Amino acid sequence: MSDIPFNVQIDHVLDLLCSQIYDSPLSLLRENVQNAYDAILQRRHKDSNFKNPEIRITIDGHTLSIYDNGIGMDDKGLKSHYWTAGSSGKNNPEARAAGVVGTFGVGAMANFGVCTELKVESRLYGTDITWTSGVKKADLSLTNNCIYISESKEQRSDYGTTVIVTISTDFILTKEKALNYLKPYVCYLSVPVYLNDDLISKDSYDLTISANCVDSNVLHYKNTSFEFDYRVILNNGVPILPQCKITNIIYNHYKIEGDICLKASDTVLFGLRNSFGLAPIAVNSTFHLNGIVNLLTLVPTAGREAVSRESTSFVSKIIRIADDIVANEIAKHPMANNSRELHAYIRSNRRYDLAGFIEIPVGKTEVSIKLKDVQKVIDGKTVYYFKGNSKDALEALKDNSNIILTFSNDYNRAHIQQQVLIQKSIPEIKDDVRIKKIYNDLELESAEIAILMRTRMVIEDDYSLSNFKLSYADISHNLSIYLQEEDGIIHILFSRSSTEFDYLKTVYKDNYALFEQFIKDMVRTRLYPRFSNFLPSATKEGADALFAYFQKKRELFTIENGDLGDVEDMMSDYLAGKRSMQDIINVARANKQKQKQEVNARSVGSVSDVLGEHIEPKVNSLNNDIDPCMPMPPIMRLDKNIDFKVLRTDAINHDLNNIKLFLSLSDKLYRDYAEFFYQPHTTNVIWSMHRVIFFFTHASNNLTLYYQLDLDKPLGDNVKGAKTIPTTTIITKNKIFIPIVDDMVDYFNVKQGVLKFMVKYDSVRNTDDRS
Repeated sequence: MSDIPFNVQIDHVLDLLCSQIYDSPLSLLRENVQNAYDAILQRRHKDSNFKNPEIRITIDGHTLSIYDNGIGMDDKGLKSHYWTAGSSGKNNPEARAAGVVGTFGVGAMANFGVCTELKVESRLYGTDITWTSGVKKADLSLTNNCIYISESKEQRSDYGTTVIVTISTDFILTKEKALNYLKPYVCYLSVPVYLNDDLISKDSYDLTISANCVDSNVLHYKNTSFEFDYRVILNNGVPILPQCKITNIIYNHYKIEGDICLKASDTVLFGLRNSFGLAPIAVNSTFHLNGIVNLLTLVPTAGREAVSRESTSFVSKIIRIADDIVANEIAKHPMANNSRELHAYIRSNRRYDLAGFIEIPVGKTEVSIKLKDVQKVIDGKTVYYFKGNSKDALEALKDNSNIILTFSNDYNRAHIQQQVLIQKSIPEIKDDVRIKKIYNDLELESAEIAILMRTRMVIEDDYSLSNFKLSYADISHNLSIYLQEEDGIIHILFSRSSTEFDYLKTVYKDNYALFEQFIKDMVRTRLYPRFSNFLPSATKEGADALFAYFQKKRELFTIENGDLGDVEDMMSDYLAGKRSMQDIINVARANKQKQKQEVNARSVGSVSDVLGEHIEPKVNSLNNDIDPCMPMPPIMRLDKNIDFKVLRTDAINHDLNNIKLFLSLSDKLYRDYAEFFYQPHTTNVIWSMHRVIFFFTHASNNLTLYYQLDLDKPLGDNVKGAKTIPTTTIITKNKIFIPIVDDMVDYFNVKQGVLKFMVKYDSVRNTDDRS
């Protein structure tokens, strides 16, 4: 026989669920305004004469009211949908045809995160009765009738709803705070939205057209999956800042309502559904295309902190096509020569047909030739290319019967130049670099043998390169390092007379404990850029294999990786009578604990704890011709077990790209995706107020991992930005550290108190739908 009934403190449960589902206590603003907007869409769908829709938000002390003149509700709608969590009056064909934004039926819960009383006044379209309903949070009960519904004595003059929220005295809601939070969600609505009588909607996200621009005009795109119209605007100068507007979208013969407006000048890609803001979308773009994706098919998560994985994948496909379109448009104009993004795109996608306007130097002069104009013979002179760096050698090879082309210092540009010349069958005029002597082990000092042995181990273990030789030699042209291919084998030669490696000999003799990590740094910064093209991990096939591995692992972590989805599923089971409220509380609490990250002053350590104390700051003179933002491998310190969550240094270290602070990734991400960071990758970061998002892209550009920090405490007023930073990932035995840009160093360099934030992450495969 049962002795006691199941009981819960419903107000505490609501506090827990609200904090788990919603990203901020201010979410009640977004959820109430979204309900008001949906109501207007539904009325507009029913009433073709509905001409003056409006939403009015009023903040007066601790009272918040949201008024709309939309479809409204009667007593049955209030009871069945508004006050029943998980039930929505918008899950029907008519509502979907109207283009409603919300369908989860949990929006009213957002109010109970900060309110003490909730009241609703509503009049359903086509009826004469105004209904009043409400409840105090303290009176909420699962067993007793606690919510009143009655006919109002004061009848509304128009259809619609007014929600009146009494805000808890523990929470201060100001107009400025409401505006900063709400503006991204409502600014593009065509419906007027007023905040204390100030209009905060009806902005435009259209293309920005200036006098000094190149306009593609409206063109049409079609492949096996997609069909749409597009227009590209390019700034005819530096930077190019491409823009791309996509309209009339058809996907697999199904019309997608909405449009997309992308701008390289924007810092965030933001998703809208029927013009109402949803969430940022983490998708990588070679041309840094951000802006607005306004599609009716976008599906948000219950708390609107992101769009669904399926929606992200769909947007990723469109952004990839947009990159293709922008690349083709830039390539038509001389501006292509100065577009580093286009150069990265051409190299990554092997689209050397787009390289016509990229220039190549003639000798070591200021004269250049466009690649499209390069021929085997120009003005009666035979054209060669020269890969060496010696001006003296180049001068010795020149005469009046030839033209000698040389490669640029920029990594991507040089790669493109060489590939195009090979395609055009331009012959190489051999550098007269000579290997005068290769030393055997008996002729070398012990320190030199140690350098060769340890370098070989690092290359084999860290980079999986085995088909190579390593030797000391006498090399002409005062070169310190020289690579040559011999019957498919890479021969890496160190000049014995060079002083470039004297510091390694010193470390070997005086501080052997640091010897291996110094070798690792030398290989990463000086050798890797020279042999990177021979690594399978930098190819599309390498990315495909890595992605397949993640998919295999994902099956093992399906339940554990659930952030909000499992709480939502449990809620559905509870409403169906399959789960108890305690089940929901346990899942919510467990998720919140495992996703929460904290940093305090004791969590901050020194970079030297991982990398050791350098004998002296090193300037990487051999690496000046390498693009600092090219895909780079991590700094490996797998012998170090680090307890710190933040590493800092005050030293200027060129091997660390002058980064002063490194932040540890979450332990879950380390476990799930450590293999990704072992591969060469690029690093991009965007930040603004309460959010920081990192994008790490595989060297093949076919796989991107995003890592999002939702901060409890804002970065600061007007602290926002986006940039590509040199990859300086540090991997230890138990942690992965990523670089923090200077703008955020003071924020993460915790000296007192505790810094808390939630993290989210996932991988996105950059698929190719081109026919």
